[in-house]
Amino acid sequence: VAAAPAVAAAPPSDAVPPPADTTLLTTSLKLDGRELHVQATIADGRAVVVASDQGQRRWRATAPAPAAALTAGFERVVVGGADGSVRILDAACGALLIPPLLVGAPPARLALHSQYVLCVSVDAGVRVWRVDESKAPDQRITNVARTSASPALRVAGGGDIVNASVDAKGVPSLGLACKGDALSRRGACVVCAYDEKADAWLEIADALSSSLPPSPSTTGLLVDAARQASDRDATTAADLLSGDALSRDADALCACLEAKVLCAERLGSASDRDHWVSSYAACLAARGDRRRILALNTRLGRADAERLLFPALAAEGKRHALLAELRETDRMED
Repeated sequence: VAAAPAVAAAPPSDAVPPPADTTLLTTSLKLDGRELHVQATIADGRAVVVASDQGQRRWRATAPAPAAALTAGFERVVVGGADGSVRILDAACGALLIPPLLVGAPPARLALHSQYVLCVSVDAGVRVWRVDESKAPDQRITNVARTSASPALRVAGGGDIVNASVDAKGVPSLGLACKGDALSRRGACVVCAYDEKADAWLEIADALSSSLPPSPSTTGLLVDAARQASDRDATTAADLLSGDALSRDADALCACLEAKVLCAERLGSASDRDHWVSSYAACLAARGDRRRILALNTRLGRADAERLLFPALAAEGKRHALLAELRETDRMED
């Protein structure tokens, strides 16, 4: 996992100027109705974190190792160290809220939401913690998730993680730029969310999806991933469902569409589920995959099959006999 690049642009005009010729990470957040600018620099091999507003320094903190990642929000500043540490600071004064967390490899991406903190390390390790300052010092940190992003990276064809977020329930999501075969199946980018119960990364949106992802935060991830992957090929869904692409890799395409249906069902997104069922039905009808068509008909039930599966079969002249068979089966079951 590539680390987030240091911000090359100069800090805002109302931030305290950093020392010259130094690596710089910057972020900002709203605090007490004003914009608080936070920047991390390196001095004598150590991280120096400075927060300022309206050109005045508000606080200064240090860490033993240079900063590899930086984020802020929800009245907190999180610093990921090159020594594999994660420090969570009070945005108002720079004090450590809990002892430093050790994740082994240096953090590449950090994210915050309410009490939750997400860290994605350069070795693809993913950690989520819940931090509650109202509890006793030894009870403030709770491990929520510990997993690897490797399965999500495989979904993207070995692409790069270009963004990360954690939602109000502590569920981490990754925005990935696609490479290789994933470009033709998913477009330039894909978003995966981690399901702790299934211990699996679920694909919840990609550049070929015609419906919106299920949450605004995921929409933001997809937009960021698309922006950073804008120079890559973005094959359209129509391209996939026509010409040689279907005949070359039809089984993989059907498996991909079926996986999208399952993910939409698990996430409770009715509109996404209908979209992907229709696409899946069109793919099966074009192939004449009788076994899968029968299985999909049984799984959908009569109402959804009439609405989503039967139109796809009707659109394929060669499938009218199969469509008549399914309708006759429904009639006999009445």
